[in-house]
Amino acid sequence: MMADGRNPTGAAGRESFPGRVPILLSTLLLVLLIGIASFLGDDAPPEESVPDPSALRVLVRSDPIAFLPRNADPVTLDREIAAGLAASLGRSLELVHEDDFSRMEERLLAGEADLIAAGMTATEIRRERMAFSLPYLHVDELLVMPKSKRRPESVEDLSGRRIAIRRATSYAETLEEICEEVPGVRVRWTPETWNAEDILDLLVAGEADGTILDSNMWHAVEGHYESLRAVLPLARDRPIAIALCPEDVELRRGVNEFLIARALTEPREEVHTADLPGLRERRRLRMITRNDAATYFLHRGTELGFEYELLARFAERQGLRLEIVIPPSHTELRSWLRSGRGDVIAASLAIPTDGPAPVAFTRAFATVEQVIVVRAEEAGRIRGPEDLAGRAVVVRDSSSCRESLRRLRQSADSLEIVFTSEDLETEEILARVESGEFDVTVCHSNLLDLARNSGSELADAYSLGPVELGWAVRPENVELLEALNDFLNREVRGLEYNVIWNSYFERPEPIVRLDAEWRSDRTGRISPYDELARRYAMVHDMDWRLLIAQMYVESRFDPDRVSLAGATGLMQIVPRTAHELGVTDLRDPEHSIRGGAKYLRWLMDRFDPKLPLATRIRFALASYNAGRGHVLDARRLAKRIGLDPDRWYGHVEQALLLLERHEYFEPSRYGYCRGSECVRYVNEIDRIYRTYVVQVPDSPALRPTTTPAAPEARDALGTR
Repeated sequence: MMADGRNPTGAAGRESFPGRVPILLSTLLLVLLIGIASFLGDDAPPEESVPDPSALRVLVRSDPIAFLPRNADPVTLDREIAAGLAASLGRSLELVHEDDFSRMEERLLAGEADLIAAGMTATEIRRERMAFSLPYLHVDELLVMPKSKRRPESVEDLSGRRIAIRRATSYAETLEEICEEVPGVRVRWTPETWNAEDILDLLVAGEADGTILDSNMWHAVEGHYESLRAVLPLARDRPIAIALCPEDVELRRGVNEFLIARALTEPREEVHTADLPGLRERRRLRMITRNDAATYFLHRGTELGFEYELLARFAERQGLRLEIVIPPSHTELRSWLRSGRGDVIAASLAIPTDGPAPVAFTRAFATVEQVIVVRAEEAGRIRGPEDLAGRAVVVRDSSSCRESLRRLRQSADSLEIVFTSEDLETEEILARVESGEFDVTVCHSNLLDLARNSGSELADAYSLGPVELGWAVRPENVELLEALNDFLNREVRGLEYNVIWNSYFERPEPIVRLDAEWRSDRTGRISPYDELARRYAMVHDMDWRLLIAQMYVESRFDPDRVSLAGATGLMQIVPRTAHELGVTDLRDPEHSIRGGAKYLRWLMDRFDPKLPLATRIRFALASYNAGRGHVLDARRLAKRIGLDPDRWYGHVEQALLLLERHEYFEPSRYGYCRGSECVRYVNEIDRIYRTYVVQVPDSPALRPTTTPAAPEARDALGTR
């Protein structure tokens, strides 16, 4: 278990050390000032806060360590996880403070909290009483001693040493095991409310010979204790996890989904503003956009949108993977670009004509009209500005049509311009005009064409004039801008461009792929198999969206798909592996998903538990595609050529690519590997999964009410 949080009031029966005096005086002064303020303030009693019954109640330690920067504080990590988890579940967060780990467990099981986020080690003894999430961290338990003490060579040298420790910690379990083997170890049990600083100060003062601290906490504090050192690892790879009540399986599922999403969607690098050479080095192009039928959306798990398809062609020709970045609102598109959170804005932007812009625009990829939109029955009655007198035109304040509207108002007496929410998409504004909730709007003609092709009863009353649409980059990214312009010069109005354009904006019949029932950003649905994926993901402590992303890459949701190698069904399992998994009908969606989830989980469990969760998942996906043996070969090769065998991006993925070359696969244990196919497979699932997490945040309302019994685990399964 990670060390306890700070106890600012001290512990009963504990003498003060000189370094504590300023902190104590500061605390007393703060209390005095608060008392004076209360005396001088209003005499009315404070209002009582009403508890939120839907809040996620999380047991945490009282305070972060006082002297550490917050980004280095393990206690802060726990709180960040708790806050992120509550947000992912759509619940408010209520922190329940407790420093005594034994009391934490009692309060959890008594129903005073929903979970514990306090760096708790998932020991076997604790697993008998509580349920635990997937580990979000693995740590070593280290013996910490003063540098002045003789360094022990092994645990046998601890005989006669005084080890200070709290009884309710996992460290105590480790120490008790040592005491059974090594007679003469002297244990000083400290108060349960003490924290890491309190115990380390005992060592500094010479009142104990050592203590046990986990590696994560020790690395955070060692710079502040120059007279101490970690001398001996006493336990390896201890799993740190969220503790829950055993019967709360639904919450455990939500916690595991959040931890997987957190691990796989963490930024692989800091924000950057690189030009095209830097993007080629990273092999990624980040498209800043919004969810809109003209720009980008998910339909039956497939990424679509006119600008997405066009920019994806550019990325492919540059050898880049296109990744999607969606800011919270339209107003943040440009700021996200300037700050380096993306590389190009592709979001139906009108190229400005009235002076320099803070971003650099490409040449136009389309010219459209700004049209006044009304309900179909009104089309013949509105022919000019004078017919809009007394009407309310609804747009976003950031809309490129805003200036045209302001000029229009000079000709239309009493025309009202109403600015709506910046997170409302144009297609939603159009839908509200059709329903009568909004009166009139103005938009680009291609967006109106999309709405009418999907069956909307809307009409363009008249045009306010043409605008050109383009993409935007940072002004200093001159090579990227030049490459985009070269691409558009070749593509615009070419054959393939016209095919894509016509498929969105020129069809007279409703576009099947725009069926709102399968728009993930609106319905939360990705595929017809979401519920089955949820069910079996829960059995194996996984995120259902990861299974759906894998399913999409494997079969495009075709249950009858059969590969040249004989892999069959949604999850593309070969018959031999299916037999070992107990799957009898590979074309049956439930059988395939059950087998695929079980196999992926089995592969995850074959890799070192100390590896980061995201790395284990990526290694498991690579093994699912190429076989675990080839992934082990790639890790060995990575180590041999100076890469990190414990990292996927830029390391093991590079080694897998080398296993296609004779000089590398010939000495390898499992021989030739189609490394490029495997790398594409993992990276595509990773990219699609990130998209699904953004487009379909998990919601308790979407979860099934029953869970099937967990299938029996096997000790060994064949490779795919």
